[in-house]
Order: sequence, then structure tokens, then C-alpha cells
Amino acid sequence: CGVTTYTALITNPSGGVIFSGDALPGMTFPYTLPVGVNTFSFLATDTGGNTSTCLTTVIVQDNTPPTWSIPSNTQTITGVCGVDDPLALFNANIPLATDNCGVSGYVDPFVDTPGCGSSFTRTYTTTATDVNGNQSLPFITIINIIDNQAPVLSGVPQDVTINCGNPIPSPANLQVNDQ
Repeated sequence: CGVTTYTALITNPSGGVIFSGDALPGMTFPYTLPVGVNTFSFLATDTGGNTSTCLTTVIVQDNTPPTWSIPSNTQTITGVCGVDDPLALFNANIPLATDNCGVSGYVDPFVDTPGCGSSFTRTYTTTATDVNGNQSLPFITIINIIDNQAPVLSGVPQDVTINCGNPIPSPANLQVNDQ
């Protein structure tokens, strides 16, 4: 008496076949199992035609949220008013998340906070969600747009000299341009 055939059938949570075929006791399977209940069915047949079946399940869970490529989960970027677009700066420095099962999407809402002059700060709070719905800790991107340009005056009159008792000249019609 001895076992003549030993077969295995591995199915995923939706019933799809991962492996079907001859197997040997102690054999390892080089397959990545999807999240959910995966079923292993083993069938052994002896020389007398007697069979025995064994079922086992392997439950794969994903409880790990995505993590960020920058461990501090924050970055600060500085741009110049009238030169840099905050969205372009953000897009050039988008934080990247990784996940053991794959990242399915990002959400990047932002809030603008006015500063002095034309300066302002835009704060993006980005979260990543993996393919199984786990959500990352927030990643904070602070974009400071600074106004480092002095205003430009135009229409400034020439210096004048007046004699004592002459009327004061009319005020100039100054123009101011500030970016």
C-alpha cells in the first residue's frame, strides 16, 4: 500500500483557481495569496484506489496602512509671489506612499492662509488609501509663497526748487505697482 497520487487545488476568495495539479507532501507553493479566505484542497489516492481529502483555509488580512516616502510625514516648500504657482510646486513635490498590497488613491485637500502683502501659505493634507481601504496617516505639505519684491513707483516728479512765498507744487500723480 502506498500513495500513488497527491494533488492540490488552491482557490482564491472569489473561487478562482490559483493552482491545480500534482503535489508532493511538504511542497511549497510560490504564489502570492490575495486578501480574504483562500482554500487549499488536497487529495491523496493510494494503490487500492482509496482517497482522502483534506481542506484547509488560509485567511490573508491587510491591516497595514500605506506609509510615506518621507518619514516625518511633512515637507515645507517656498515659492515666490508672482513667479511660482503653488499647485505646480505641490505637483512637483507630491508625496509618495507605498503599501504592501498597493496604493489605490490619494486625497489632497488644501487650505490657504493669507500673510502680509501678497504672501500666503497653502497647506495640503494628503492621505493615501490602499486597495483594501486602509488609510495612511496624513502627510502635510506647507507651501509658503513669499512676497519679496518691493513695490515699484512710477510718475515720481523731478526735484523742484521754489522761491520763498511761491505756492507749493501740486502733488504728483504717483502710480504703484506691486506683484
